[in-house]
Amino acid sequence: MPNQTANDTYTRSNSSSAGPLELSHHKSLKWSQQSSANLRHRTEYERIRTLGSGAFGTTHLVKSLIDKHYYALKCIRLGRRIGESNKVLREVDALSALRSDHVVRYYTAWVERGELEHDEKDSFDELDDYSSFTNESVTSAGEEICNLCSERYRDWIISYEQWGLIDAVLQPLNLCRQCYIKSLPPHIDASSIDIREKTILPECLYILMEYGGDTLSDVMKKIPQEDDATRWSLFAQCVQGLYSIHEQGFYHRDVKPGNIFVHNGMAKIGDLGLSVDARAENSANNGSSGVGTLMYSAPEVEEGLYCKADIFSLGVVLIELFSNFTTGMERVKVLSRIRTENLPEEWTNDTDEAVLARLMVNPSPEERPSAREILQQLVQRGRLVDPDSSVLLKMVKELQTNVDRLEQTVQKRDEEIEKLRQLLAANDVNIPD
Repeated sequence: MPNQTANDTYTRSNSSSAGPLELSHHKSLKWSQQSSANLRHRTEYERIRTLGSGAFGTTHLVKSLIDKHYYALKCIRLGRRIGESNKVLREVDALSALRSDHVVRYYTAWVERGELEHDEKDSFDELDDYSSFTNESVTSAGEEICNLCSERYRDWIISYEQWGLIDAVLQPLNLCRQCYIKSLPPHIDASSIDIREKTILPECLYILMEYGGDTLSDVMKKIPQEDDATRWSLFAQCVQGLYSIHEQGFYHRDVKPGNIFVHNGMAKIGDLGLSVDARAENSANNGSSGVGTLMYSAPEVEEGLYCKADIFSLGVVLIELFSNFTTGMERVKVLSRIRTENLPEEWTNDTDEAVLARLMVNPSPEERPSAREILQQLVQRGRLVDPDSSVLLKMVKELQTNVDRLEQTVQKRDEEIEKLRQLLAANDVNIPD
């Protein structure tokens, strides 16, 4: 292939001017100077490694070239339809609204063209350049219709050294590669022309988040068998994070160790790609039923019910956290049976973790405690150490509201009793004090 400047790729003009352009006028043509080097996620952040990939995007550990701090940068490819884009934008809405020490912090988000797939390598180095187009003959994904043969074709580019050959063909026409070559003057050697299909990179949503550290899946493998204090600390922090999510009007819908991050003993719930506004439950816009990870998923999610589904999932996490599984097969066997009420024998005793776990994985959502009620039990059992001040403040406000409500009820009752006493006295009816 002839030498080509990475930042100089020709984009055909849609000028309506008639007649062929002269070779000496080739500098008046329009070409794109946008390339992978101009993308924000490349110019502002250094990619360190891939943290994980899934159906809702790929997350990378990155280092800011400005403040030198480490972040998690999630890339989600936007769908071509508005509805698909709205689904992936749900995570931005959820993260931006949440404020908690135990929920992964959201910083900012933007949309630009990015990776085509979950890339483990620098695919941008191979794709060179891209350019957007606004031609009315565009059909989909970069397809156009040739004005000569009327066949669909993918947009194309030629190398820098051969830009001048474009001048030999009438500019307003959209031509496929074959028709373009056939339209060249006879004295031009078509075999020497390097033409290749132009790659159109998709629009992606980039979400910059706090780097939460290792997943709970990795951390729990390193906890000494006798260290229940660490297990209770991590679990209590997860409950506080879930409490904040629910209090601010969201259901997470995919609570599992892989979506819980731990750094320096601090646990944070992240990856809200499947989150849904609690007000949307049972509506046509609440997302697909049966979402989440089956092993941790509550039975009722198949019906699109999520009110207490996160509690069930966190209950499974509690069982896994205290089980000390020796093999992966043992873990799968035990956890997959919880949905059918088959708990291991050691989880039928009266230890704090067993009593709480049985409540949380109750097959009936109505019988499960809320995150607030779980926190209250942790306080009563002395398991809530170094709580999140914002969570405590909310709980205190709730208690104060309940106290105020009770005081109003008592006051109304006293007033009614006094009225009855006056009525009885007016009718000469004596009642003992």
